[in-house]
Amino acid sequence: MQVILQVLLDIGAGQGLFSLAAAARGHRAIAFELSANSLASMEASIAFNGFQDLLTLHKVVHYHLHGRLRALNFDQQKNHRQQ
Repeated sequence: MQVILQVLLDIGAGQGLFSLAAAARGHRAIAFELSANSLASMEASIAFNGFQDLLTLHKVVHYHLHGRLRALNFDQQKNHRQQ
């Protein structure tokens, strides 16, 4: 029997509805979110449900620049806006 692992890539995850639903079904999820309120809510849900091994939360914003997808963390984002 072949087992196929599914991974959800959730960009702009918000409070993590889709990522949390995937983790609840045993799938891995990788979520990206920028909003501090959404991050706090999602981190609390991950901890409460014990999804730390299934759900990876990245606190970054993604943007498209010159044909390349880039990721900025919060400090880099602040510096990038000042340029």
